[in-house]
Amino acid sequence: MNHEETDLRGTVRVAVYFPVRLRKVEGAEAQRLALMVKSHRSADRFHLPSESGGESMGASEFTEWRQAAPHIFAMWEALERKLDHLTWLLRREAVDEPGMEEGICLDLSAEGVRVATAIPLAPGDTVLIRLAPPTYPKTLVEAVAGVLTVGREPGPEERPVASLRFTSINSADTDELISYIFKRQREILRDQRA
Repeated sequence: MNHEETDLRGTVRVAVYFPVRLRKVEGAEAQRLALMVKSHRSADRFHLPSESGGESMGASEFTEWRQAAPHIFAMWEALERKLDHLTWLLRREAVDEPGMEEGICLDLSAEGVRVATAIPLAPGDTVLIRLAPPTYPKTLVEAVAGVLTVGREPGPEERPVASLRFTSINSADTDELISYIFKRQREILRDQRA
């Protein structure tokens, strides 16, 4: 992939709706967090458990087993998903750090997010944000972001909405977000065709 194609991946923005955690950060703390976020993948910093399954089998063994016992294979897959979800719930403190407030992610790109939040924000503020898109396996992305605009969402609720641009994010986390964004974009296109 050439450099120009890589730059275009960040311009794709999709509508989403999932909870996020965020808090304002300032000064030396903002600089320290920016360096930490940039240097290490979120999943590594939070010691998130890996997916269950242990040693993976070879492609031929996997296919052979799937064909020989499809019902058992389906039950094994379902059990593995449940174990992964339970492990994630046990490690939930990674997302629920004291002092972080809840918000709702309304749209997402590799360069930033638009969130509905009750936190009083102003353009120029810096926030630490944790995103856990609804994916399998579970993904956690932490970034430092600058507030670009603050307004109100049109509609009956008129909740406060802030546009944030990531100022510090690990490249592996960016790749996780891009993967989710393209998956979500395919879902939206599939729903529009139906």
